[in-house]
Amino acid sequence: MVLEWMGEDFLEFIELHQIIIPLDFDKTVNRLQNTTWYNSDRIQLCIGKTIECDGNNIIVISPLTYSELMNFGKRCKFILHELYHLVNRKHFKIPEYIHTAESRYTNTIAIMHDEYSANLFANKMLGKLEKFEIFGDVEADVAAEYRGFISSLQDEKQYYLPLKNEYQDWLEHGDTGKMLTNIYQYIDAAIKDITYCYSFADSFESIKEDFLKRESVFLNDDTENIFNFFRQWHAAEELEIDFGKGIEAIKLFFASCFGINFSDTPQGERFDLVPF
Repeated sequence: MVLEWMGEDFLEFIELHQIIIPLDFDKTVNRLQNTTWYNSDRIQLCIGKTIECDGNNIIVISPLTYSELMNFGKRCKFILHELYHLVNRKHFKIPEYIHTAESRYTNTIAIMHDEYSANLFANKMLGKLEKFEIFGDVEADVAAEYRGFISSLQDEKQYYLPLKNEYQDWLEHGDTGKMLTNIYQYIDAAIKDITYCYSFADSFESIKEDFLKRESVFLNDDTENIFNFFRQWHAAEELEIDFGKGIEAIKLFFASCFGINFSDTPQGERFDLVPF
């Protein structure tokens, strides 16, 4: 049904090959990616994945989306969100992380912009359909979703204190690889929560009014600065985005929100912890 809404021209443009709703989400993602390490059950549960496999665009959707986790309206919005990731793939390529600070930062910027723009699109599309009873109370559902994300950002026990503890533990055990692996699960989850909150606030005036009143270590001038880049890129509908333009902004964002700064040296990538 959702694919029929979008029409043949849209589907041809994104070159969608297949949507898979498997019994085993992780097993299917690993098979298509030719990996063994992927695990969706992280701090923030992943229920959708867009994958290019043998030149084909495939969307894998967790069967959890057809459980009590989602109602009809939420499920439609989720599918629209995943479809727009393929639109973004036509506009830009997410830079790979190649063990340099620059690639780490540009990879993060691109992923954040991808999620932000996909959620804006899904919000906009579903907003046009909310008059139909089958979709339920769209704005109320989005507001509830937003409250979940913002509460995680404001609860210091969710991300802030675990990060501080990991840094403190590292000073004692000195295992840098272990520390970076552990902190990135918190950073990744926090970044997605921040991105979703901004996308909701930029889609619904009532949410924006609430969002502007919220306080969190993750919401500051550096956070606002990075999202100003995303707003500009999305509004301009740039086909080739220079993510390098946002490196200084994302460095400040990482330092003020996560207490860490990455840099490239002749010896390789270096990190420094900073107060936050």
